[in-house]
Amino acid sequence: MEDTVDVPRTQLQAILYGGPLIYGVVTAYVGLSFLEGIVQTAALMMAVFGSLAAYVILKRVYEAQYGVKL
Repeated sequence: MEDTVDVPRTQLQAILYGGPLIYGVVTAYVGLSFLEGIVQTAALMMAVFGSLAAYVILKRVYEAQYGVKL
């Protein structure tokens, strides 16, 4: 008596391609999450530095225009 089992072709394809596909999707998601964190951090830093730069520029313009030290 043989210990073999007939497996449909579609089931074999699902086993062969499903595992790597799921691994690839999870890896891509983790990579995008990591990149998203970097992009959000960069956007926050740009907002902070942009606000500081705007404050300094407006302060200098106000001081030059009205002759008042802030």
